[in-house]
Amino acid sequence: MNRVPRLFAVLMLAVCTTSHSSATLVSASALTAPPNSFVALIDGRAVLETGERLLEDWGPATAVAIAPDGAWTARGTSPCHAVLRHFSATAGASVAVVGAVGDIALSPDSKTLAYTRSGSLRDGQGSCGTDALVLRDVASGAERVWSATSASGLIDSLSWAPDGQHLVFESRICCAGGGAMYDLDVSTAPTAVSGIARLSVSPTSVARMTHPTYAGDRLLFLSSDGTNESVVDRAGRQIFALQDQGVSLAADRSGKHLLVVLYGGGMLPGSLLSIAVSQPSATILGRGYATAHW
Repeated sequence: MNRVPRLFAVLMLAVCTTSHSSATLVSASALTAPPNSFVALIDGRAVLETGERLLEDWGPATAVAIAPDGAWTARGTSPCHAVLRHFSATAGASVAVVGAVGDIALSPDSKTLAYTRSGSLRDGQGSCGTDALVLRDVASGAERVWSATSASGLIDSLSWAPDGQHLVFESRICCAGGGAMYDLDVSTAPTAVSGIARLSVSPTSVARMTHPTYAGDRLLFLSSDGTNESVVDRAGRQIFALQDQGVSLAADRSGKHLLVVLYGGGMLPGSLLSIAVSQPSATILGRGYATAHW
């Protein structure tokens, strides 16, 4: 596969005036996921791979999330419409969405699919997130929605806690670096969110914290203070020093292994690092990635 970098999903400026969904069955994709495999966006396509070998290609997508029996993907079908697809070895489903889908994440028990949905594509860059967070009950199709305000901006970077009771996410103001991170208790109404405090990593500065991610029971973040790029924990302790700006962070369920996509730029865009937290050590798995998840 020719790995041309695709760090941003380019979308036409549009206003989508309604939001609803419907589900129909689609053909299933056989899947046997070996150990150490992960899902990723590369060349604008959703794939399952090991870093050395391509296992599945689910086609064009704006987002992908791994599932125990396959994967969920999102794909724009027009400026105002998208489709969520469940690829499984036994069954599949397709969910039509009015709006653009920017990020998706399946709960650990596979019962709830969280996804971000836009009603107004504000700045044409999918990496800025979208302006509504939807919690969809996979079995019934029932949905609950939390909408961002103009102050909190656009939503992305969804990550579930291991117990499936909390969902963290980031809300930015059009890629400008402003915004906040939130913790949603999914057992309550979708409006019941609490802010995650910015972390002070030195007595004189506050680093820009992004991409809140559960690694086992603890939260990790990408951190940048204008000079240093790193992965840190909630107390601001450095887990791993990065050589470039991170644009995607994911962890396996144990929290012992991380996947980080670096911005790269120039000749090395979208470098994907596999990091062993206990070492710590990193292996470059490839180039041209937009995001990757276990």
